[in-house]
Amino acid sequence: MTNRKGTTPGEADDNDRPRQEDESRGPVPCTDNFFPHPKSPREGHRRIDWYKSVGRSSSVRVRDHTCECTPTIYELCAAGGRAHIRRTERTAQGERVTESPWLRTALVTALWRDLLEGDAR
Repeated sequence: MTNRKGTTPGEADDNDRPRQEDESRGPVPCTDNFFPHPKSPREGHRRIDWYKSVGRSSSVRVRDHTCECTPTIYELCAAGGRAHIRRTERTAQGERVTESPWLRTALVTALWRDLLEGDAR
């Protein structure tokens, strides 16, 4: 059974997908509807201190992450009772991975929400 848009229930059409801006081709449909896209930083947003990733833990659980349709990906990570945000910037020269400070999980969860809402970057 199809709906008015000609799609079956639960199926997304191109108008339902978030779009990313691409100067060469204009808006491009995002292929991943499941992960959030951080909002643009608001004026006066909180600055996150980013440090080079040093491999502080042998295993880290990624609890959430942003969509991979943009050049910068953020991951909410947890290990050993602490949490941090990992930032991966993809450029023509390669990837650069940095991390926020490792803090109590509640503090980093609030920072994660701020990052997604554009209140921190």
